[in-house]
Amino acid sequence: MAVSLINEGCVSFKRTRELIHGFSGGEMNISEGYLVKLQKKSYDNLETFDNELHQKLLKLEVLNWDDTVIFINGKHACLRFYGSNNLKYYKAHETKSKDGLDKDEILQYLPKDTVVVHDHNNVNYNEDYEFTNAECCVHLIRDLNKLNDNLPREWTNKLITLVVETNKKRNDYINKNILLFDQEVSDKVIAEYDEIIKEAEAINKKDFNKYYGQDESNLIKRLKEYKENYLLLALRFDVPFSNNLSERSLRSSKTKMKVSGQFANIKNAEYYARIKSYIETCKSNGINVHIALKRIIEGNPYTLDEILNHQKEDAN
Repeated sequence: MAVSLINEGCVSFKRTRELIHGFSGGEMNISEGYLVKLQKKSYDNLETFDNELHQKLLKLEVLNWDDTVIFINGKHACLRFYGSNNLKYYKAHETKSKDGLDKDEILQYLPKDTVVVHDHNNVNYNEDYEFTNAECCVHLIRDLNKLNDNLPREWTNKLITLVVETNKKRNDYINKNILLFDQEVSDKVIAEYDEIIKEAEAINKKDFNKYYGQDESNLIKRLKEYKENYLLLALRFDVPFSNNLSERSLRSSKTKMKVSGQFANIKNAEYYARIKSYIETCKSNGINVHIALKRIIEGNPYTLDEILNHQKEDAN
């Protein structure tokens, strides 16, 4: 119950102790120190699972990742997510930096053919990495709408329409079990993109706004430089339209910050990240979280193969 409240219920150590004391009619008066030890025990018992999950991520053809701010002892820190629809991996760091990324030992080991989907994280384009980058088109639409709110431009609406219609057409193809655009269709999307960017440059130069003109210019420059990464969705149907998977996977950590507050130290954050990896991977594969947590305490957590085969067994 304690592990469930802390990690799944986003309850603080202090409140968890109080709740269990109340549920037991005052008979169980556990300390916060014991709860920390319980977290460490769960963390230690999940070492094999963590290694299995890490190795599985390195073999994915498409990987989503993102990070969010958490607080450790009053300071900004970072919780990072890597994963797919059924694999969820979290790592905690005291700082949001490339050093932290490299300590996770994922991005630098991905081959060129692996596609990494993200929200325009510039660090991904570092020369140390070989994988293929795919930009989140939902974030692109947000950036275009933000610019349009401050500086109404016809080209921003044209680009939004192109991206949305391309995704709609792609989904129509997928529903018909067609997994690739005809070359003519792909070429047309690319040509329209180029034409819109050309129009955007001309408008920005001719009618440069003293307040938002530089924002427009920066966005245009980004759209030119990372054209292939934004248009990968038109060339590969296995690449998702957005990185919302990562955003959804990190949302509960925001709730934890609001409900239970900060982590006392980096170790507690690391305990939480590994346990969360196990919980979220179990949930994504249809496994009862509370049974899964009970198995951790018993020293017999699900292996990754058991988790991934669970849905197959249910289907059979």
